[in-house]
Amino acid sequence: MKTLGDRIRFIRGMTSQVQFAASLEIAQTKLSRYERNTTVPDLEFLVRLSQKYSVSLEWLITGNASRESPQTLGEAAEGLNADGHADEASSMLSVPGLQQELAMERMERRELTAENRKLHQEKEALLRENGELREKVARLEERKNHLSH
Repeated sequence: MKTLGDRIRFIRGMTSQVQFAASLEIAQTKLSRYERNTTVPDLEFLVRLSQKYSVSLEWLITGNASRESPQTLGEAAEGLNADGHADEASSMLSVPGLQQELAMERMERRELTAENRKLHQEKEALLRENGELREKVARLEERKNHLSH
């Protein structure tokens, strides 16, 4: 996770931006700007985020050091279902680090999916170009055969 926005999104995990922003007493639009790195959060927000979700302030700001603060990551691992209650899957994710690992896997999967889409688009462009070149070669061979007769 290269940016502060990536680390905030990582802490949020599968919680909606609306729920996460409400838990931190900020507007969802502000959280969205933080996650997209278009606005830099103030120190008060970072401290509140660090304390509420038990992550190291140093890791949150710099990306260095351990994610874990001296407390456990249990609170950060609690997820809420659509009704705002912890569901069975969320309770399974309360093992420290498990939700973070899952979030990291999802982030990597998104990155791979985006790369796959890009490669697919490049392949399609190359196939079109290949088809055009084959047509051109066929026309040139036809012209060559026509001129040689």
